[in-house]
Amino acid sequence: MTRTRNVPILGMACSSYVGERLTGNRSPTLISSQAMDSTTPYYALGDDRDNPERPFSILDSVIGKALKRSGLHPDEVEHMGLFMGSSSYDLRSSELAFQQQLEAKQPDAFPVKYSGSSRLSDWVGDRFNITGDAFNINTACTSSANALLLARQMLNQGIFRHALVIGIELFNETTLGGFSGLQLLATEHISPFDKQRDGLLLGEGCAAVVLGSDDHDSPFWLVGGGTSFDPHSITAANEEGASIADAILSALNDSGMTQSDIVAIKAQGSGSHINDLAESRGLQRAFRTVNPAIFNSRHSKVGDVPGWRGVGSRDAAVKPPPYMDAQVSREAGSRKRPGMDSRRPHQPGTSPTHTDPANGSVNKIPPVTAIKP
Repeated sequence: MTRTRNVPILGMACSSYVGERLTGNRSPTLISSQAMDSTTPYYALGDDRDNPERPFSILDSVIGKALKRSGLHPDEVEHMGLFMGSSSYDLRSSELAFQQQLEAKQPDAFPVKYSGSSRLSDWVGDRFNITGDAFNINTACTSSANALLLARQMLNQGIFRHALVIGIELFNETTLGGFSGLQLLATEHISPFDKQRDGLLLGEGCAAVVLGSDDHDSPFWLVGGGTSFDPHSITAANEEGASIADAILSALNDSGMTQSDIVAIKAQGSGSHINDLAESRGLQRAFRTVNPAIFNSRHSKVGDVPGWRGVGSRDAAVKPPPYMDAQVSREAGSRKRPGMDSRRPHQPGTSPTHTDPANGSVNKIPPVTAIKP
């Protein structure tokens, strides 16, 4: 079987709770919700979450930046493929419409006015004059990661010469109520892989990546990926981490790399008891004695942002572009990026050798014994 070719990353843009560079440290804001009896911490992009036009303005800003940074000609943009990953798309718009219908006592009030997942991608196509086919992916937390892999496959097959891949996740009562019902929400903050972790907190984000064919010149490349299916539970990963290890090994095989080639791992680090345990075991299964120089989770900065994660968390996987004003050595002997060194003073309530919620980094894959539920 021929390995899929690498594809260049031509432009990127991101909107998150802590900005585009995913740096800084801000406490989540408290929001009230119909889905919960009390306020809950939330990593929101703003306080206008009840504005039905909000998804479009956020998409307009992020995609506009990514396309501009790609340097593509309008003719190239017109014929590119469009890939969008999200677990909720514009579900909030349906919730708001349903609420208005109920308040007006309309007998035909319907909970999901905007069914399907193409409304946002149709708008993007019209707004940026993209006439290529649109593909909408909803695989929960892996939505935009799978969108990236699908785009890469179609570029390799010659179906498209360029692709726009979007990951977006915005506030909605349904998702918040679901995680609350599962008793997975933390009380104050997220502490990925920490012995005292007590759950996750949700957040919002939007990110876009422009991919090209392999004849483009770029310092950043999407070199491989892998997926696996975990039938253990509908709400949690297998604690043994076998499926997680399978996905990692599949990605390494697809990219033609070995464990020793990896210099950074961006873990999910949801902060929930079982999932962090499963992820730690899966990483240890896949990497065994190899410990990459950088290991981090961004959840303590931006929250758990399901559909955004695959595209939005790309900062730990590729060198940041020049327009993001960051410095990373391209030499193998100097792998650490300013602001990502985990050797910081121990914070109360954390494990000093594993996670530091202040910067979301650890200096090695955390041992299972340190994060047991």
